[in-house]
Amino acid sequence: PVLTGKQSSPEAVAAAAPSAAPPAMAAPAASMPALAASGPPRVKIPGFTGQPLRSVVAEAANLGLQVRVYGTGSATEQAPAPGTMVPAGTTVVVRFQP
Repeated sequence: PVLTGKQSSPEAVAAAAPSAAPPAMAAPAASMPALAASGPPRVKIPGFTGQPLRSVVAEAANLGLQVRVYGTGSATEQAPAPGTMVPAGTTVVVRFQP
């Protein structure tokens, strides 16, 4: 309703005002289904072959991965294979040779 100079009573103002309660648009968050499975995020295992030990450890840490190191020098083998999707926190086994 549009207010005019003649409608100044509290009832007229209340009738013209928008309702205090917004219309229901969505279910409460507690009743909504989860959008993703619970658990740590998944990350893609990079290829470590040829990289020095320090670089492997730093890159893995940046991705949220653990590293089990065998040897020293440059990476020659790894498991899981590059490109594998794993949960963050997974341990990658990497073999190094001088």
